[in-house]
This record gives sequence, structure tokens and C-alpha cells, in this order.
Amino acid sequence: MINNQPITSATLEYISLNGDRDVDRITSGYDLICMVNGSCRYEDSRGTHEALKNSMHILTPGSRMTEYRVGSSGLFEQVVISIEGDALFGRVDHRDREEERFEEAILCGLASNISIEELAKKCCHSTSTFKRRFRERYGISPHRWFLGCRLAIAERILSQTRIPTNIIASLAGFINVSHFIATYRRRFGYTPTRTIRERYSRHIAVSEHK
Repeated sequence: MINNQPITSATLEYISLNGDRDVDRITSGYDLICMVNGSCRYEDSRGTHEALKNSMHILTPGSRMTEYRVGSSGLFEQVVISIEGDALFGRVDHRDREEERFEEAILCGLASNISIEELAKKCCHSTSTFKRRFRERYGISPHRWFLGCRLAIAERILSQTRIPTNIIASLAGFINVSHFIATYRRRFGYTPTRTIRERYSRHIAVSEHK
């Protein structure tokens, strides 16, 4: 059975630096990188790319991060969410070109706020065919799945970092912060502020036990 919520089983790492750094980090699964400040240079089978502030990218297995740059902000901040391939796509016995295009569309939909119609075109499908195939695999519509993943990403970042809500809302593809807060509340039953308060409470509890 395909995991309808792959982000819940993913690992999160927050990276903060106040100086440039050359790195050599090779991905093994699928790394969703959320850029908050500064920029990151990475290489994959298609060449060299730069991930800029306030953007999301997915690094496929074998990709390599090579540079962290603080930029004009004087601070590098990046969240890396590592997802296993089976959690995203399930186990497929045979990956042909059609399956590869479908998986590429899934990655593109996670990393960018692209329409379902455009994702269908990437698969060389009609919109109705793409939606039907997506529902057969994930059990829900593409819109609900992508929205659920983006909200789960936002919840994980809010609960584990001090990144401001407005930046997380933008990373999650929401132009309007109020819309993000309302959608977040419908999804989880509480506001982003409550998530932040619970994170703070956990921090205080841990500090008191030291």
C-alpha cells in the first residue's frame, strides 16, 4: 500500500551557518531542501543548480550538495527533509519511461506550486487520466495529496525550528499567510501558533531536566 503521508515518516534536519561553506553531501533517498536564507549549490544528472532563498527543491538519489552561501542576509538557513523512495512512490516492479515521467511529476508537484494540468502534461496524459492514475495509486486526489504533504512539511518545520510562520507559509506555496493559517487549522484542528507553543513547552521541559 502506498503511503498517503510520506512526510510523516521522513527525517528533518535544520542547518544554520553564519559563514560560507564548501560541502560534499550526497543524497541516498530523496532530499527535499527548503531554503530560508542564503543559497545552496547542488549537482545532479542534469547539471549544476542553485537553490535560492525562499524556495524548495528535491534532490534525487546520487545528487550532491557542494556549497552553502550566506548571501546578503549574513545567515544560511536550510531545512532538509529526507524521504525514502518507497514512501513516495511505493514499490514498482518495472519502471519504464511512463513510470519515470509519473514519478518526475510527483517530485515536481512537491517542490513547486504547479497546476495539476501542467503535471499531467509532463506525464503526456490528459488531466483526467493523470487524476485517475494518481487516485489509483494514492487513494486520494492529486490536489489533496500535494496539499497534505505541504501542510505536513510546514507542521514539521514549525514544530522543530524557529523559522517564522510567514516564511514557512511561503515555502509551502501559500501567497497569503491568513489562508495558510486557516488551511493549517482545518487540516490539524489547531493553529500554527499552537504548534509553536508546544515546541516551546517541549524545549522548556527538556531544559528543566538537564
